[in-house]
Amino acid sequence: MDDGNPILDTPQDSNDKYKKPFLTGVLYVIAFYSAGCGLAGLSYITVGHEYIHGPGLYHIILLFTFAGGACWTMLAGLKMLTAHSSAQLKGILLTNTVVLLGVAGFMYTLLHEDRERAYDNRDELKIVRKGDTATVYYNDNLIYMQVKDSVVMNFMDSSDRSREVLEKLEKEIRSGEVNETQRN
Repeated sequence: MDDGNPILDTPQDSNDKYKKPFLTGVLYVIAFYSAGCGLAGLSYITVGHEYIHGPGLYHIILLFTFAGGACWTMLAGLKMLTAHSSAQLKGILLTNTVVLLGVAGFMYTLLHEDRERAYDNRDELKIVRKGDTATVYYNDNLIYMQVKDSVVMNFMDSSDRSREVLEKLEKEIRSGEVNETQRN
């Protein structure tokens, strides 16, 4: 362009094709996820989570953000396999894959950590009988107390498992056979 304008007549770099397109792809992905997470945070601050029985608006925004990222990754992979492979497309594909695998790994550990901890943590049921008083402790919390024939305190829930345990405990307390810790 030689129209006499010095601003438009800037010399072209010899490295024009190497202006870090991989980094540009990475920055596009970071901007996409930053916008999605920022909108989710903003919706949490402004709207909150009023309905506790379902997902909040911020959950839905995050779901659409990561679903959009997954679609973007698949389309970028298809485009890379079928059409042309550019450095920017490689940056988009690599960064999206890292983000999605990181989120999937985080969600997996978050969801399965409680299950593993629940299996490792054995519940302790302790029955103590002193004279006319029988007390039952569940993980060192008093849940049942009986003095003579009167039940003074009963914090056991009404589930079938608790009913079975309660019937067993009442039978053992009445017979006076149990004075030690039991593991369930």
